[in-house]
Amino acid sequence: MKRIVLIAVSLILVFTFTSQVCADTYYNGFLYTYQSNSYMMVPARGVFQSMGADVKWYGDTQTVEITKDSLKIALKIDSTNAIVNRKAKDMPVPAIIKDGSTFLPLRFLAELLGDNEVKWDGNTQTAAIPFNNGYIYVKAVDYSLDATSFTQKVDGVVVTGVRIPYNSPYKPAVVLANNQIGTTQSLYDMAKYYNADVAINGTFFSAYDGNPVPWNTIIKDGKVVHVVNVGSVFGFTADGRVKMDKLKISIAGGTNGSYSWPNNWYAYGFNHTPSANSVYIFTSELIME
Repeated sequence: MKRIVLIAVSLILVFTFTSQVCADTYYNGFLYTYQSNSYMMVPARGVFQSMGADVKWYGDTQTVEITKDSLKIALKIDSTNAIVNRKAKDMPVPAIIKDGSTFLPLRFLAELLGDNEVKWDGNTQTAAIPFNNGYIYVKAVDYSLDATSFTQKVDGVVVTGVRIPYNSPYKPAVVLANNQIGTTQSLYDMAKYYNADVAINGTFFSAYDGNPVPWNTIIKDGKVVHVVNVGSVFGFTADGRVKMDKLKISIAGGTNGSYSWPNNWYAYGFNHTPSANSVYIFTSELIME
């Protein structure tokens, strides 16, 4: 349905610099000419999920279903007729399949989901969607820029990889096994669930010794879900560039309005099995058996 680069592992993955709630987010789309007019089309998942919607694909009927709260929208490929809460509604352009991926009309759906008018900047070929005190930006790109696989020797080691052009329509995503920390799931199943074209293991972990927890810092959708501060981290900037660097996150606090002894405190990290004489913070992302 879409093009997505999944950075995952059979239990967790690395992190991304892209934030989501109350901050600007960035996606790619392309301009599609239909009946002499141009329309911004975007992959079925991505933009609408960042607006809080759930997106499902039904291959047998070639239908995309988008739900958010009490709103339910059903779109059929190559049809300009949408079903919005069981009522027919005309779209200016149909949902389409291009190069095996499903694309949906941005303005029609974003204005239904966000209850705000989509703004268009013709100079930069970018649509801006007001949402959650920020904007979701969608830039028109050339979707002929596809990913290519390669195999080559690096320092004597045979490496298989994927080259992804900077301006390609692929969108990186950081995901967790079963959307939790402390569980395992095969990389194949994770990629299949998110309909990913490329899936990459990320971070170090203990998947097979009865204690399936990661050993690196993980930031998912702008939220810190795991902190160990070991080694380097790998992620993406908001405009899709790759970064690899050391990242150290400090967790400290105080009580009674004081951050001095004896009221100050600190934690070693998030959602990691503690060792002796250590302090960790646990959130709903962690499953402990």
